[in-house]
Amino acid sequence: RITASHSGSGLLRSWSWNSSNFHLDDVLDSSYTDADHVPLYSLDSFSSDQVDEARDVCTANGLETTLLNNCVFDILATNDTSFADQQSLKIGCPNDCTGKGLCKNETCTCLDGWSGDDCSIGSCGNCSRGSCVEGFCQCDIGWEGAECDKKATCFVVDNCTSEVHGSCKTTDVCECNVGYTGLNCSIITNCNNVLNCSSNGDCVDMDVCKCHTGYSGSACNETSCESLGYCSGIPLIYFQNLF
Repeated sequence: RITASHSGSGLLRSWSWNSSNFHLDDVLDSSYTDADHVPLYSLDSFSSDQVDEARDVCTANGLETTLLNNCVFDILATNDTSFADQQSLKIGCPNDCTGKGLCKNETCTCLDGWSGDDCSIGSCGNCSRGSCVEGFCQCDIGWEGAECDKKATCFVVDNCTSEVHGSCKTTDVCECNVGYTGLNCSIITNCNNVLNCSSNGDCVDMDVCKCHTGYSGSACNETSCESLGYCSGIPLIYFQNLF
């Protein structure tokens, strides 16, 4: 569910959906907040009475074909009949109003904060410590909240040990600097088993190298053509000793 929302940037406490939240083919959008959720693969575990009851709720909202099937699937998965209302937002409009508007006479009436023919253009409000992406604020490291105005804290993970070791990315989640790893960035990385990255890269985790430009391989001991432009398919010709 959408657990936080600035003014008009989505339906607070509604489900973030694109087709069907709980089907294995679901596509997650930027407001989805439970990426670890395990999808259902069939409705075999539900009785015919349960399926019929969910279908009646969805049919009452005028849903048909794919939208009807998605609605039935989601109501059975969550026992939340509000999906019938949300799916009805999608009938007959461009890109189903991207879930951010009400469809009437094949025209989208967008929710506050959203605009465009398919309601895909979002207004992010302030985004004081971040940038606006698809109508939602994506916060800079160390900031949180619907408008990126809340400073993240990492008390549970020892404040990421020190500024030398890492920084607080979101609440109790550290982003470690090069050379450190672990939940609180207290562990010094070691790449002895990969030739210490052959002095051609940085040791970013235990025996994990991040190679410098021009090098590749697990130990960064192989040359790479990326800096010469070969990887783009554009051949380069070098002339030597012409004079």
